[in-house]
Amino acid sequence: MDFNLLFYTTPLLIFVWLFRRRLGLARQESLPPGPPADPIIGHLRILPPVGQPEVFHKWAKTYGDVMYLEVLGRKMIILDSVEAANDLLDKRSAIYSCRPDCVIFRLMGWGRNLSLMPYGKLFHRHRKLFQTHFGRQECREYLPMQHQQAAVMVKELMEKPDDYDAIVGRFSVVVMMKNAYGYHISGEDDPLMKLIAEMIEVMNNSGPPASTPVEFFPWLLKCPSWFPGAYYAGYARKARPTIERSVDYPFDFVRKRMSEGTATPSFVTSHLNDLGSVEDEEDYLKDVKGAAAQIYTAGADTTWTTLLVFLVAMVLHPEVQEKAQAQIDAVVGPDRLPSIEDRESLPYIDHILQETMRWNPVLPMGFPHRSVEDDVYRGMFIPKGSVVFANGMGLDENIYHQATVFNPDRYLSKPQGKEEPYLTAFGFGRRICPGRFLAENGMWIAIAFILATCRIAKAKGEDGEEITPAVEFSNALVNHLKPIRFSLVPRTTKAAALGTPSGNFSNVSYTPADPDCWWSYHQCVEPKLEGIPPDIAVVPEPDTLGYGFDDGPNCSHNAFYQYLTDQNQKATMFYIGSNVIDWPLEAQRAVADGHEICIPGRTDTMQAIKLVTDVTPTCWRPPFGDVDDRIRAIANALGLQTILWKYDSNDWKAGTGNVTTETVDANYQSLVDDAKNGVFSTEGAIILTHELNNYTMSTAMKWYPQLKEAFKYIVPVAVALNNTQPYVETDYSMPSFEQYISGETTVDNSDSNTTSTSTASASASTSSKSGSGSKTGSASTSASASGSNSAGQSSAKTNGASPVSPDMVSSFGAALAALGYLAMGAF
Repeated sequence: MDFNLLFYTTPLLIFVWLFRRRLGLARQESLPPGPPADPIIGHLRILPPVGQPEVFHKWAKTYGDVMYLEVLGRKMIILDSVEAANDLLDKRSAIYSCRPDCVIFRLMGWGRNLSLMPYGKLFHRHRKLFQTHFGRQECREYLPMQHQQAAVMVKELMEKPDDYDAIVGRFSVVVMMKNAYGYHISGEDDPLMKLIAEMIEVMNNSGPPASTPVEFFPWLLKCPSWFPGAYYAGYARKARPTIERSVDYPFDFVRKRMSEGTATPSFVTSHLNDLGSVEDEEDYLKDVKGAAAQIYTAGADTTWTTLLVFLVAMVLHPEVQEKAQAQIDAVVGPDRLPSIEDRESLPYIDHILQETMRWNPVLPMGFPHRSVEDDVYRGMFIPKGSVVFANGMGLDENIYHQATVFNPDRYLSKPQGKEEPYLTAFGFGRRICPGRFLAENGMWIAIAFILATCRIAKAKGEDGEEITPAVEFSNALVNHLKPIRFSLVPRTTKAAALGTPSGNFSNVSYTPADPDCWWSYHQCVEPKLEGIPPDIAVVPEPDTLGYGFDDGPNCSHNAFYQYLTDQNQKATMFYIGSNVIDWPLEAQRAVADGHEICIPGRTDTMQAIKLVTDVTPTCWRPPFGDVDDRIRAIANALGLQTILWKYDSNDWKAGTGNVTTETVDANYQSLVDDAKNGVFSTEGAIILTHELNNYTMSTAMKWYPQLKEAFKYIVPVAVALNNTQPYVETDYSMPSFEQYISGETTVDNSDSNTTSTSTASASASTSSKSGSGSKTGSASTSASASGSNSAGQSSAKTNGASPVSPDMVSSFGAALAALGYLAMGAF
């Protein structure tokens, strides 16, 4: 060693160290104020547990809304006002959008979790995945599912109110799993439901993000779990298999279904369909897998807790509940559930939701941010690398009067309220939650459904006295409300019926024999209201199959339609409006090929079909075949004929895990056997199949030759009903039944607004089928909504719907929305 060099350089190094320390002290003098710190450990001794923003808020009254803390050398900035949080985390998001290194979560296997990952290329890739799926408009596609699941939740709450925690949790998980993976949670015993419960427990026991001892002392990772401070590292290693299973299991489920052609559309399928266009497929698969897991890990738990907070708020504030229910009754009435379309007319429900998120937020300090460079705010120095928290934004008295009080009236316009602004509950700047529109829609629908149907009150003890529940939370990653006791009963008998989305009415006073057929669910098989035509589930022509497909068009449509063209076969297509908008050329081809177009469920689909194909259908099919006289009356007023089915292939269920492909084949075989055995010697049938995915279409193509051999004729439903005018536009025609079976299928529509080039010949069987055989059912005017193989379905020679003039298309308005949501299966 050169001691001379050491002799001369040591004083220089000491001088540099003293200079930098003096400079640091100078900068430290302008740091934000904060409480006195202890030597070495800083503020560790007085730091409050996670989930207690009121402690920092109390300090802010002394030290201001921007405070500086230091714990074992880690610099922390606490922002205790909405103004400061917006100024830094939103307006200066280029500096504050990063995250501190969350060592524990990374050790558990959450390296590709958008909420926790640092700001950079990986973050941008994940953000892009979410933005293509969770925009405000894109989230409208999930509204029917959210309405349906909210109705299921309400029914279960009325039946088992003591199980409120599990029921609300299941609602939150089901919606997110359907969205992320197209996976249907079958119930509380579903294996994935149990796995998710384990995962949530693991996450909530893993300590606060970036704030465990391991984050301060990385060398603890090498210590045994019994070593002081090393517990969380050992816990993370043990928890990793649970996290990996919860991420891998649903993702592998989707990939398997996609390989079989039975996958239900979802976040995963939409992105895996792009797999061939990416540069690094392996990395892309990891991104999609991690992003999908983020949907239900972040969305389910936060939605769950927010709805629990809403329930306890209603227990404690019956006056708020009564005010909301009065608004619902005035706007919606007693005969239906609210829908998202009523949102603008039900502002108080929005106020309740926003107040719930403000009053007791699930993440009172949010996820921590990290500054990536030095900054100065209001003359205060914020060092690079500081961990920044937005603390208890809803406690800001400069914005929220009596901030600790639950009071939705605060958002009312003056003079009724104080016109206070909604809280930014979903984060700031570039870290704002990408799934906020989906989550907010789901919570609004759930709250509206509960208020419309249920009365929530304090429970009574054995002494008959009311029990006031304590609002207490577990201090975990997400604040979860501790169990409470309360009373929940249906507001009225009719409200109980509104909350019954499936099954029968055994729990209410209405019976299947209700004289007006006004409240039956899958019970009202025959219209009882005078002037309503019967539903169509069979066709009048013997040995004839009314052939059609629901839920098209889709991106794999052309190969399937080419097959139908090659077979000289026409069919009836029940098109979904959003699919028509997404694949307009396929819809136009269907009309050009001579297929009949109808609508399933929501009648605003007609507007999309009109825009794309220039025809307006006059036939419709209610989702799940559920129809009663309320819906029939609206449909009839709109000139829509209700088309049901006699045979259900159940092909769409093959992708849900509830029905096997063998069962679908057995359903097709049953139809073929019945046809060969003469079941249809006096009247034909309509089959329910789907243009949903590769599996349903390939299965239809596989069974078509056998159906053609078994039936004498296979024709579109309109042809089977001898309806030559299937659209509002009278200048477009289809062949009559006699024309079709004789091969005279070319109808000159050259003067119409659409061009039909169909020259298909009748799909007559080449076999010598005589049509003889024993009759197993008799003609009837009843129509089964269950889609079973029972006989006794209605038939009709002509279209019984009232004609609709083209001018009516633009004036359906509220009637369209009413019919759409009445028929969505939300009852």
